[in-house]
Amino acid sequence: MENMFEVIKILDGNTFEVTPFWQWHNENGVIVSARGYRAPATGEADHEKIKTKLMELLFGECVTLKDAVAIKDDALVCRVYIQDKDLADYFSEYQ
Repeated sequence: MENMFEVIKILDGNTFEVTPFWQWHNENGVIVSARGYRAPATGEADHEKIKTKLMELLFGECVTLKDAVAIKDDALVCRVYIQDKDLADYFSEYQ
């Protein structure tokens, strides 16, 4: 799976919605959870900071989804790339 997807909604520091639907192992959906870093959960320090940074980087942008490993809570867990750069590289302090 290496199609381009437009980010249409940021849900938290590493989870967002895309269009069109992704497909993986006979399943599909719109929610993506980026691999490679651990974003602070709601209520933890820096949660809003990292969510805002993700919004600035991704909202309305096209991303490539690669190396999916699972579907967790309806989200495809995979590597996310912006113009061939791994999203996790923007969040090195959370790796």
